[in-house]
Amino acid sequence: MKKYLIAFLAVACGCASCSDDDNAGNEGASATISISTEEISAGIEGETVEVTVTSSGDWRLAGMCDWVHPSAESGKSGDVVAFKIDPNTEEEMRETVYKFFTGSAVVPLKISAQPGYVLEAVGDKKFSVDAIKVDLHVKVHTNIPDFEVSFSDEGEKWVTFEGITSAFGKKMFNFIVSQNEGYDDRKTVITIAGMGKTLEIPLTQQRILAINLPKDYFEIDLSAQTLSVDVEANLEYKIHTPAWIKQQPATRGLETKTLTFAIEAAKASRSGQIEFEGLGLSKMVTVFQKDPNAKILTIPDKDFKQWLTTEGWISSLSETTGIITEEGVAATRLDCPGFRSYYGSRQLTSLEGIEAFLNLEYIKIDKNNLTVIDLSALKKVKELICDRNYFVESIILGDNPITEFVPLGGQYISSKKLVISGSKLTSLDLSVEGWGADYDEVTELDLTGCPALQTLNCVRSEKLKTLRLKKGQTIPNLVKAEFTNIVYVD
Repeated sequence: MKKYLIAFLAVACGCASCSDDDNAGNEGASATISISTEEISAGIEGETVEVTVTSSGDWRLAGMCDWVHPSAESGKSGDVVAFKIDPNTEEEMRETVYKFFTGSAVVPLKISAQPGYVLEAVGDKKFSVDAIKVDLHVKVHTNIPDFEVSFSDEGEKWVTFEGITSAFGKKMFNFIVSQNEGYDDRKTVITIAGMGKTLEIPLTQQRILAINLPKDYFEIDLSAQTLSVDVEANLEYKIHTPAWIKQQPATRGLETKTLTFAIEAAKASRSGQIEFEGLGLSKMVTVFQKDPNAKILTIPDKDFKQWLTTEGWISSLSETTGIITEEGVAATRLDCPGFRSYYGSRQLTSLEGIEAFLNLEYIKIDKNNLTVIDLSALKKVKELICDRNYFVESIILGDNPITEFVPLGGQYISSKKLVISGSKLTSLDLSVEGWGADYDEVTELDLTGCPALQTLNCVRSEKLKTLRLKKGQTIPNLVKAEFTNIVYVD
């Protein structure tokens, strides 16, 4: 803009320097002058325009501009002056004024040049968006005042032009791309046009990624066999299976395929999953080999059932039932502590169903809300950790080979009565000391079911008044408080 202002001032100065003295011999106030046109408007490519001067005397031309080149600066009436106007490479309109004068007569000639129009993308020149609804913003550098926006390939059905906003000298063309409900990518070209300029912006919206399984659960018998699974997908995927399920050779692509899997024979019920995974998408097919003679387990505690299912020890049949699997039959260690956290919680209240896992040797169920811990149906458990089950009322060890036991980790109990039994138990530490004794609520201990007990420490809080033993039961190494009385029962 400075350039144009300076040119205008130069014109003004040029005019101011003219006077009657410069036109001696002219007619003074009676002088006249006219030109064939008083305004020239050139296009952005520039042009040359001729102007005929009619005057009562000799004339002069005042004005100066670096993009206008007149063929003469003085002359006589009837002369023709050619104004050569350079192409406009700027992004704004150019304007200047020249003046013809003779004597005191002056006529202005206004010259303008249309701007060089610009229309170009700033930053991304093509876009690819997800299948979800998207706000799309295309930044454009332009000086064009009016635009037309259009779309190819019926793009107007899923792309909406929302108008233009301006910021920092740029224009932002705003669009809303609707959610793609289809399984194919869709494409369009956004065309922005104006003043003979065109800007094309390719736009691709991704398809919905899908792995569709018309059937995702198969229940079969224990024999070796083949299994066919229909898979409908529009992406490349990988297949993951347990060792006893093997995919048979087949070709596959982004279309409906029937895949074949070899299933090995099983000795007991088991379940496994075939996973189809690709581009962050995962779908599962569950294969359940069911022993027709298998016993159905009832597991009422949802957290315990979930743990058993996750470990692969059972195959779930319903919300509270399942069938033990090969993994469950072979399991020797059960480690299912309770927890509470920001991400979730697990607090067992029942161990019903544990009786099916006959090979268990180690059980850890600490930090739970169990009131009864019954292992009497098991025969191989050598170690039980049940610390901090504060509400426990009964611990039944049965004939398991647990000889030494410190239940609850020496912690307090909120129950009034605690019953412990075990045919192999020889040493039992039920002592509670320090601050734990202040919270202990036990008033009665029943150890009548511990016939082999040789060592016992039952020093707890002053609330413990009664220790029940069976008549004839003697404990050689017994430590108790004076306020705890032994009561022998039949």
